[in-house]
Amino acid sequence: MTVIEFKEYGIEAHGHSQSPRVNDCDLVCCAVSTLVCTLAYSVQKWWDEGKLQELPEIDTDAGNAVIYFEPKQKYKNEIRAAFDVIKSGLTQLSKQYGDYICVC
Repeated sequence: MTVIEFKEYGIEAHGHSQSPRVNDCDLVCCAVSTLVCTLAYSVQKWWDEGKLQELPEIDTDAGNAVIYFEPKQKYKNEIRAAFDVIKSGLTQLSKQYGDYICVC
């Protein structure tokens, strides 16, 4: 099971969903990975654009991801909106595939 914990500006995701494979692919795990990697890319982009207060923590590898960041005040609304989209996607996955993903 993939366990996801949200922070104010961050996420921790651990484990593999172990959902039934389709064409030798764990689609739930792929969906989680896509959203988490999208967040990691976005956070790096925000850092490069000078929108974060300090260097973000981005650590991703197979089955584990830790992403923490702190936006500068003037970018908080913009970044919160983008982060909420990722959170919504992961929350919806947990509602549909609760046997394989848990959002805490």
